[in-house]
This record gives sequence, structure tokens and C-alpha cells, in this order.
Amino acid sequence: MGNLQSTPGKGKVDVEPERRLLGCVLNFPAKLPACDGLRSGDFFAPQHGAVWEGIAALHQEGIALDHPIDVSVLYGKIGAVGKHGTLAASGGDSYLVELMNIEQIGPGLVADLYRGVRLASIDRELQTTCDSVRRRELTAQREHLQIIAEGWPQPAPVSMERARPPTLTPDMLPPSLCPWLRDIAERMQIPLEFPAVTALVSLSSLIGRKLAIRPKRLDDWSEVGNLWGLIIGPPSVLKSPAMSAAMEPIERLEDAAREAYAKDHEHAEADEIALRAQRKGTETRISTAARAEDTAEVERLRDELRTLKGSTPPMRRYITQDATIEALGMLLKDNPNGLLLARDELMGWLRTMERDGHEGDRAFYLQAWTGKGRYSSDRVSRKQTAHKMCLSIIGGIQPGPLSEYVREAVNHGSGNDGLMQRFQLAVWPELSPDFELLDRRPNREAQDRAYELFRRVDSLEPVEIGATDDEGDGWFLRFAEDAQAEYLPALDRLERRLRFSEGHSAMKAHLGKYRGLVPKLALLFHVVECAGNGTGGPVSLDALRMALRWADYLEAHAQRIYGQVIEPGHQESIALAQRILSGDLQGEFCAREVYRKGWRGLDSAAAVQAGAEHLIDRHWLRPMPVTNHRGGRPSTRYLINPKLGPDKTAKTDKRTTVAMFSTEAKP
Repeated sequence: MGNLQSTPGKGKVDVEPERRLLGCVLNFPAKLPACDGLRSGDFFAPQHGAVWEGIAALHQEGIALDHPIDVSVLYGKIGAVGKHGTLAASGGDSYLVELMNIEQIGPGLVADLYRGVRLASIDRELQTTCDSVRRRELTAQREHLQIIAEGWPQPAPVSMERARPPTLTPDMLPPSLCPWLRDIAERMQIPLEFPAVTALVSLSSLIGRKLAIRPKRLDDWSEVGNLWGLIIGPPSVLKSPAMSAAMEPIERLEDAAREAYAKDHEHAEADEIALRAQRKGTETRISTAARAEDTAEVERLRDELRTLKGSTPPMRRYITQDATIEALGMLLKDNPNGLLLARDELMGWLRTMERDGHEGDRAFYLQAWTGKGRYSSDRVSRKQTAHKMCLSIIGGIQPGPLSEYVREAVNHGSGNDGLMQRFQLAVWPELSPDFELLDRRPNREAQDRAYELFRRVDSLEPVEIGATDDEGDGWFLRFAEDAQAEYLPALDRLERRLRFSEGHSAMKAHLGKYRGLVPKLALLFHVVECAGNGTGGPVSLDALRMALRWADYLEAHAQRIYGQVIEPGHQESIALAQRILSGDLQGEFCAREVYRKGWRGLDSAAAVQAGAEHLIDRHWLRPMPVTNHRGGRPSTRYLINPKLGPDKTAKTDKRTTVAMFSTEAKP
């Protein structure tokens, strides 16, 4: 048979590669897997398509692959699939013998011949199809085959930068708190960050407006001691129990205040009822006197009414979990030093502010964050006079809802007002793989020492630690001279970074709050130390240095939080790369095959696609559009660079594998 066959209007087509491919497969059927995806329609010569259908049918039935295919068996199978007539024009079974005896064949040629046949088929279809979707799919397939023929490029390293934020170490905590917080974390087998951040925010609420810090030597710029904190972790990692354990001291203060109030004001409710009745009676007599135009009696009764004022002071409050801004405004008026708002799941609180009727909530909380903001309410039903507010907030949140909320904020949604950036103590720690189920008694000594520390901070008077009273702005401390000399250059570096360096606006907005964060933390650590040791004086250098360490630590966590939006797909690309290197993904895959496995960080189609886009740019993957011939939208399969995978990494040492995730190659 000739090697050239006619195609209408296109001249002759060389079908010799098709003959040689079939000859290779007939003689070396073990190479059949290398032809995966080849269809009978890919062959230009009809008789070659018929032969391939017979081979494919035998392969599906489990034909032995360790010896050449029996021609008679193959011929029978070709008849079974209804292709004897197609093959008869070329000589029937004698053509099969001819293919078996063709020259220039061998197992090593199968891959190249397969690509040649597929490329020729794709080119023919590109010349005839007008479907734009199909043309894109064919073009992608052609490019992929050419890459395979030429060899895949070397995959570029995937940076692990910011994938694992730093871990909080015990030396970053005040010595009087550290044993208690470590005991909580160890017994629960949770990150130290969970109880530590909760405890620090709780303590900051006790300082509140009672004491401020003026960070500069002469300037009257001051920062109140309250803080907002956020602990981030997936479901069921004991965020709520950790918060509860770390809030036990402040909850005890709340319980003690409630008991003392109940004891001191046992008859307060009855007295209040009697007082209201007296006021009502006096108001009625004033109305009667006014109607009688008895001016002297009206004046006398008015003076009497002024004396009928309630004398019961409001109960001291420390914590609230759920309150409208109107109720919270009243609580803050009655507790001018400040309160702690604690929410197990902070996402509900954030979403509440987006509901109808809550349009003013965000402005309220933005004011309360400063510790100096004023709040006044003028409603028909009630009127509150203006007063300063101070609110500390602690809550937990899951990574998924947080990323969605941050994305909305960064993309100029309703949350683009800086509320998120005010959660300066936001931590997203990694869970340790070294889990050990522990069952031991709490460290009562450390616990009692921590509880006593909370009590002392609560009862501390600013004058006891040498604070200065500014009649217009309350009590304050400044830095000690050695601390001042170290703080001002640090502030200068921050200001220059914010003003002149490049960076995403969301991260800059977050870092802008560090102007006040570092002094606030330094004040907190100093007050804790003074309350624990009975000392005083300006804010110490040790307290400042601990605050600066926290600032660096918290910035790394902020990079992880905002990185989900600033660099979409970065974390997902790392998760996907790890699955490829471990062998969990091999050859090719689609997004659905990955997210249905529920792997962490890859639990949605969007997450897989975002990660894949990163890896495509780094030559780890190649997209392959696939048309759904049953209707519906086309999908994408991702082909994995054959230079990756467990069979490739197994031959390398640990340093080579690590280098794949580094910003620069390692020896």
C-alpha cells in the first residue's frame, strides 16, 4: 500500500507515521499506555482507525501485554466492532501481517509516533472547525504535545515565604503570666497564641482609660491602653475553650462585682420603686398647681422634685458578649474606664453591622477603638449625653469567613473603613503536628498568681506607679530615657516605610496602626510588671523591647491574613505543590477531583483554580481545556510537569526538596 493518501482539496497526506505506530503497538503492546487518549478518529486512513478500534477493544478486555498481538485474534475483534468492510479495501488480515512486519519500529519510538499522529489530527481539525471554544481547546492540546516533544521546562521554585508565620515563644510574655498561659496551652494542646492574646486583651481592658502613654518626650500625643485581638483557626481547634480559660480571671472580677453590688444594694430595687412613685406623685401635684395658677406651689414642688433623685450607683461591669450600640453606649457611660467585648465567633458580630438598621454600628465601634472617642445619641425614645468611650474586643474566627471578609474590605466593599485593621493583635498560628493527649491537673500556683495579677491591675491607681495627671486628658506615663532613645528611631523607620515604600494599601493601613500599637503594648507590659512587683516609674526599656518583638511577630501574621487577598492563590499553590510532590496528585487532574478530597486549603473549586494559576506560571502545570460533548460549559484539566512527583523527588535529598519551596536554590 502507498504511504500517501488523498484528502479532498488538500493534496496528499503521509500516513507512514500511522502505519509505524500501529506496527509498534502490534509488536510491543506493553507500550499501549503511552497512547492513552488516542482515538480511531485521530487516524487519517480509515483502515488504520479500524485497526486501532480492534486493538483498543482487546486492551479493554485485558489482552496480555508481554508478547505481540495475535493477528487472527485481532482480525476477529475488528469484525466484532463492525470494521471488516473498512479493512477489506486494504487487504483484510493480510494488511495486519504487513503492519506486523513493517520496518523501522521499536518500543522506544511509540511516544514520538503517538505525538506525530495526534498533532496531525489536531492540525486537520483546526483547518475545518469554526467553533472558537473547540479551537482554543485544540490549540492548547497542540501546545502541550509540542512541549512534551521538546521537553518540559524546569519547574521554578515555589516560595514558602509567609506560609508559616512565626510562633509565639514564652520569652515574649511577662514572667508573671507565662507559666499560667503555657499550662493552658499544653493541657489543651493548642497554640500558645490562643490564650496569650486573650489574656493580653483582657488586661488591656482593665487599664482602659485609667492610664495612657505619651510616646514622645514633649508632645501631648497619647494612646489609651485598650486593644483589639483576633484568634484565627479552623473549626474544632479549641479556640473558644482557650478564650474561656484565659478570661477566667476577668470573669471572676465580674462575678465579684456582681456579688458586692447585690450585697451593698440589697434593697435598691424596692427603694427605686418607691422613689419612682414619689416622683410621679409630685409631678401630679405640680400639674394640679399649674392648672390652679398657684405659682408659689409650683416652685415649691419643683424644688421637691429635684431632691427625688436616685442615689444607687450603677454596677461595675467588665465584660459584655452581645449588646446593641445603644445598650453598649449606656454601659460605657456607667463604666468610663472601659469594657471588654468578647465573642466566641466574631464573624457574626461583623456581619451584624451590615444588616438594615445597623448603619451606625461601624462608626460607633471605630470611635470606641480609640478609647477617646465621644458618643452621643439623640433619639425620640431616649437621649444620651456625650461621653468618652473605651472598648477592648477579643474574638475567634475561622480562616474561610475571614478571608472572604478581608477580600470585601480590600476590594472597597462596606468593610473598607479600617475596622479590620484595628484588630492589631490578630494571630493565625500553625497547629503543631506533635500532638500529645494530656490529662494532668492545672498548675494552681501559676493560676492563682495570674488571678491575683488581674486583681492588682484592676485596683491599681495611676499615682501608685508615678503617673502624671493631665486635668484635660487623664493620667499618663512616658518612656524612660533609654526606652525613648530606642523608640523614636523605630517610629521614624515606620513612618518612612509607610510614606515612601511600596506595598499594598491594605497592609499599609494595618501597619499604620502600629504607631499606637507599640506604645500600647509597652504600657501594658510595664503595668503588668509594676502590678506584679510593686514597682513604678516611666515605661521601661524591657517593656518597649518586648512590644517591638510583638510588632514584628504580629506583622508576619498580618501578612498571612492579607496575603489571601493581596496574593490570591499563593497559599493554595503551596498546598497544591505539596500534594504533587507527595504523589497524591499524578499525571493530570481537574479541580473537582481535588476539592472533593477535602484537603486543607484546597476545599473549593476556586481555591484549586487559584493555586493552579500560580503553578502554571512556574511551569509546574499545563492547562488543558476539555469540551463537554454532552453539553454544558468546557472544563479544564491540569497536566503535571513530569519532572515533578514522588518518583522524581525520591532520588533527591531533603535539601533539594526544600529548595523547591525557597526563594533561592540551596546546594
